[in-house]
Amino acid sequence: MKMNQFLTSAAIFAMLPMAASAATISWAPSENLYQGNTTQAFVDTSGTLAVAMNATDTTSPVTPLGGSVTVNGVAFQHGGSGDVITGVGGESITLATGDNNFGAFDDGEFSGDGAIFTLLRSGSFRLESVTLAGLTSGYTYQIQVFTNDARGNRHEFFQVGLTDGTSLDVADITGISDLNNSPVNGDPPVFPQTNAGDSIIGSFVANGSTQTFGVFGRDADGGTFTNGGTGASQINGIQLRITAIPEPSSAALLGLGGLALILRRRK
Repeated sequence: MKMNQFLTSAAIFAMLPMAASAATISWAPSENLYQGNTTQAFVDTSGTLAVAMNATDTTSPVTPLGGSVTVNGVAFQHGGSGDVITGVGGESITLATGDNNFGAFDDGEFSGDGAIFTLLRSGSFRLESVTLAGLTSGYTYQIQVFTNDARGNRHEFFQVGLTDGTSLDVADITGISDLNNSPVNGDPPVFPQTNAGDSIIGSFVANGSTQTFGVFGRDADGGTFTNGGTGASQINGIQLRITAIPEPSSAALLGLGGLALILRRRK
């Protein structure tokens, strides 16, 4: 009897994921948001949408700048720092400890362009971190972050730094996204570098139900990235997508087979 219990426990244990440290997010180089890239197509549609957020001031009117909006088929829910934005599958996005801004960031080349205008014009700044929750271990997720402040007093050194998810330390910043692509000397921007900002995509394989990464900002050439203490620590929109679901592992299949054999012998 004790041996059967031991074997049953061993089979179940084989099906459980091993404990691990935080997953590492791999950030790709950021891409300029410009009208030649169309007003829609830079919103990625890889895999399946889990949840998306249009960051704005939730105390202000929700239209036309701050409401939920669909861009390239992706539905961005209206919310601000501290709000838990949850998708239909239970995955959620929370922006931590920032200030929310309604409609102040301008939108460069996209003025009056409908849905993308709504997504880029508002945002949350002085952010410290982003937490993704409701994740499934072993799934591959993709994050897309939109950063934009196209006001005339901004320039190419206004940048957002994102950590790789292993810590909230400045040393672990591996993703850098521009808030504004205008030259610092005020010259007219050269296509495709408009005064609008960037989008940046990161991917990771979840090894737990949550994943947190740090958000930093800087506004000077060679300046130091600051966590939460600068207006450049900003996100205008963010989406989380599921891009791969793993096949059952050999360990899990072996465990299930062993458990079935044990139960059969006990009959």
